Amino acid sequence: MKIKLICCAVSILLLSTALTPAARAEEIDVHLLARAIENAARGESYTVMVSLGAVLVNRLSSNCYPTSLAAVICDAEIDISECEPSSRALRAAADASGGFDPTCGALHFKYGEYEGEPALCTDSWFFY
Repeated sequence: MKIKLICCAVSILLLSTALTPAARAEEIDVHLLARAIENAARGESYTVMVSLGAVLVNRLSSNCYPTSLAAVICDAEIDISECEPSSRALRAAADASGGFDPTCGALHFKYGEYEGEPALCTDSWFFY
């Protein structure tokens, strides 16, 4: 656990770019977002990949989450340390950072069982 926290702290220091909601689309590090998408949703459908990216982007506009993409990724416990994004993950990240959001503004995601009313349910992923 200590190693993960240290890795997250280093990632935040090295990769953090604080964003205001108005500037987020122009300044999002698409490669960093793609790395998170690749690691968390590798092998999933494109819809799941872009939905995951959209949730991470949506969190940047919420007062309940950190204000930098690196911190949002760390908060979601997505490891990006040894991950090179695929072309699909890069495209999903570009689409999500450009405003494409199949989740209609969801701030949460879960893989597996979910009880509730999800904004989007696809495969075994729930976005709410």
